[in-house]
Amino acid sequence: MVTRLIALVFLLSLSMTSAHAGNAWSKIRHPLAGHPQVIGSYSAGCIAGAVALPLVGDGYQVMRASRNRYYGHPLLIRFIEQQG
Repeated sequence: MVTRLIALVFLLSLSMTSAHAGNAWSKIRHPLAGHPQVIGSYSAGCIAGAVALPLVGDGYQVMRASRNRYYGHPLLIRFIEQQG
């Protein structure tokens, strides 16, 4: 009985930790300034020195801007603007 209670408390503490970790990233509103540098991989990485894609441009528009995921490498942003 005591073992089950300890296991339950442990599992609850793990679930609370992951919820707090997810909220920490949502507080970041702007990319880190500096020279563009990719950190990590495409599936679990980030980019320093990213640039925001303008929300509306010739031939394109940002979808779901409220999600705050319209940043990229300066060369990628320039390419998108030229192709639009």
